[in-house]
Amino acid sequence: MKWIRHVVLFAAVVCASSSFSQEIASKMDAAIKKADSGIARILALTPGERNFDNVLGFLDRLTAEFDSETSMSIFQQYVNPDSKIRDQARQAEETVTNWYIEVGKREDLFNVIKAYADTMPNLLGEQKRMLEQTMRDYKRSGMSLSKEPGRQTHSAHRRSHRWRPGRLLLLPDARGSGWRGQPGFWPCIRAWRTGR
Repeated sequence: MKWIRHVVLFAAVVCASSSFSQEIASKMDAAIKKADSGIARILALTPGERNFDNVLGFLDRLTAEFDSETSMSIFQQYVNPDSKIRDQARQAEETVTNWYIEVGKREDLFNVIKAYADTMPNLLGEQKRMLEQTMRDYKRSGMSLSKEPGRQTHSAHRRSHRWRPGRLLLLPDARGSGWRGQPGFWPCIRAWRTGR
């Protein structure tokens, strides 16, 4: 019975591949426009209207929907036999990654979330942790610094997310043995086809 599931999945991927060749870019544009309009909705809230559900909760649902809308197109880079579709899917993944970087570095969105956090809302459990983790991530990304260093961090981060063929990456070694005197790391070369 397992083979039937695999055949059905493969047939779905092959059938979808013909439609993906025309739709990947339009799906990405539509998903980004929808997500941007959702962020605009968050930004349009007055300080009195802001609460967890319409700021962080809404942003979380928005990104979950964005992932759902874009994931099948991105997945095609791994399974589609057509090289043109794989290339389009790789470009789609880069577009999605750049969108996430842009959203993570938007000062207007940061200011809305920070203003909500500064009201010291009485949150419990997952909501409290989500607010704490979000503010921690903004702080780590340099959003609370002056504007100029934050912008430099943003442009450097956007350039560094791409892996280039032959780029050396040091990954933690589970065995604890070091490489060239650096305890716990070993070299791994990643050759990504999308590297520029």
